[in-house]
Amino acid sequence: DVPIRTVITKDLWKLNWRGGHEDELYHLEADPGETTNLVARPQLRARIEALKTRITRWRELTRDLSGPTSF
Repeated sequence: DVPIRTVITKDLWKLNWRGGHEDELYHLEADPGETTNLVARPQLRARIEALKTRITRWRELTRDLSGPTSF
């Protein structure tokens, strides 16, 4: 089992972070069925890192130690 943490933003970006396994990034407005994983697109790297930072901050605040650990 791979721990997964997910964030969905107000502007409908969704990141499933698996830490060391294949992550998933979707824009739910354009792709509500989550059929096209955008995580490999270089132009979205900064967005992915920002979302991972949000998850990391949340994990620190909630003392969640079981989730993914590597960017």
